[in-house]
Amino acid sequence: MPKKKNYMPKDISNFAWAISGLTEVIGESFTTSSNDGRMVSWCDGSDGYFLTLILDDKGNVHATVMDHVEAIKTYSAIGYLRYHRINFEAFWEPEGVYLDS
Repeated sequence: MPKKKNYMPKDISNFAWAISGLTEVIGESFTTSSNDGRMVSWCDGSDGYFLTLILDDKGNVHATVMDHVEAIKTYSAIGYLRYHRINFEAFWEPEGVYLDS
């Protein structure tokens, strides 16, 4: 019997599960994606993005997190990422701290 081909490598499956899980805990679908589909971002409730999920060249899933207008969405995303051991970097400015332009 010929071996069945795997048309969905594990790393793509992990990426798809992460997108699905984050969409569920945040309560919103992602709002933009890269042309090659290896990067998706969720809106921050204003005019930018607060979460970007990336499938890198080595097949690893990782994320960047910033503030959402609704803080619970930021904390939910971080909780999901930590629970599922997805590496992430967090970027935000503490309240009252402003960087000179």
